[in-house]
Amino acid sequence: MDTDRLIERTVEGELEAWQQLLARVSPQIQQIAGAHAGLRTRGLNMPEEVAEVMTAVLSRLAKDHHRNLTRYLAQRSLAKPQSFDSWLYGTVDFAIREHLRAKFGRAPVEVSGGPRPSKRQLNTQAERVEDDRLHASVGKTLAMTEQLELAKIAEFMNTSFSPEELHAMRLHYASDQGPSEIAAALGLADADAATKLIRRLNARLRHHFVDRAK
Repeated sequence: MDTDRLIERTVEGELEAWQQLLARVSPQIQQIAGAHAGLRTRGLNMPEEVAEVMTAVLSRLAKDHHRNLTRYLAQRSLAKPQSFDSWLYGTVDFAIREHLRAKFGRAPVEVSGGPRPSKRQLNTQAERVEDDRLHASVGKTLAMTEQLELAKIAEFMNTSFSPEELHAMRLHYASDQGPSEIAAALGLADADAATKLIRRLNARLRHHFVDRAK
């Protein structure tokens, strides 16, 4: 039985199908997590760390009567649907980012009128925007002047965007993922929701760096 059919039966409530699906995807999850740069570059691709990620992914797949699997099935009707392997990679990637945030923390959100995070805080938070391609692409999109340092874009995103928002921007700009892929990776309702999220984040950046400078 192919994987999509197992997912369909799982969503329909068949316990046996869910157990078969677990047996099929668990090795895939383990392989993706073990090779993931987020763990490997931090020396965290040990069995116990990979096992924690696998548990998180499987819990996410089971949560709310397999809501995420239902969304995977729904996106198959899109013009360019994701394959299950691609969708699963996005799900594991999200779980790893959550795992790293839980282990290392995250940059605090800057509150208007409140204290800014210290340099030490900014330099020790996990999941910061460090991808040159990402903030260079964002800068180009916002039509930044040469005088505006791209590092300021990254700093603003790190201190003002939520983990989900940062992940969405990485997928859109650094990984060239389309709306349907972003929606699947973030567990959004559909591609339209992903498009609206990216537009809203770009509007926040434009307001902060462009509109306020006029």
